[in-house]
Amino acid sequence: MKAFNFRLAQILRWRKQGVLLEEARLAACAARIAEIGMARQDLDARLAAASRAVAAGNSLAVEGYEGFLKLCRRQRGILDGQDAAAKKEHAQAMTRLLEATRKVRLLQNLRDEAHLAWQRDCERELADFAGEAFLARHSALSRAELGEQEYLRSPAETLISAHRNGTIEKRTGA
Repeated sequence: MKAFNFRLAQILRWRKQGVLLEEARLAACAARIAEIGMARQDLDARLAAASRAVAAGNSLAVEGYEGFLKLCRRQRGILDGQDAAAKKEHAQAMTRLLEATRKVRLLQNLRDEAHLAWQRDCERELADFAGEAFLARHSALSRAELGEQEYLRSPAETLISAHRNGTIEKRTGA
């Protein structure tokens, strides 16, 4: 019996490395989205603090509030654009990861099918070997018990001879 060898094993290893790479890219995209979300929250917190200062009647806050609102709107627009781009990249990374995972599963299924076929072949070869060993042992025993002359007779002649000698009992149907 030969050892199991999957011819596409190296490709399967490469594909698994590709999945790991795509997972890392997806994690980087998710981190970028989280970073943009934190920047939005920081911007919203600064805007809320400025609004509270204006509502409290701070004269310095009132003078710079209009310019600060414009700056916040501009930064919010930039963050929205970055967020949309990051989410688009995240979706693409997810698609690439799913495709890479699908390719790995395909190769794993091929490997599993090849391994099952190899196991069946090994079991068949083992069964054939066991059958041949049994027949060889049975043949040696038969020759020793019957003698060479008796062993060479046909099975029908052996049955007729045994029946005549009375070594086979007649069975009666009930």
